[in-house]
Amino acid sequence: MVVAWALGRGLIPWNALRDLREIQHISSRFKIGKVYHVYREGNRVADALAAWQTKIGSTIFRPSQLSEIWALIGEDKAGRILIRKA
Repeated sequence: MVVAWALGRGLIPWNALRDLREIQHISSRFKIGKVYHVYREGNRVADALAAWQTKIGSTIFRPSQLSEIWALIGEDKAGRILIRKA
């Protein structure tokens, strides 16, 4: 849904409007780029960061967590496939 909203498709919920406007403002500064949906299996780093933020309620990460992030970056770069469980 967020990708559709960012591309100007569909109605934006009022409680997401401010955040989406900020995303659009920041992205307008880039000369090249596209917005598209990537399943969590395709970007496990973003998935892990979002899960940690939800779990601990903070966007501050400890050095011990950074090693796990680097490991995920390496696996994503290597093209490791993660199968989604239904």
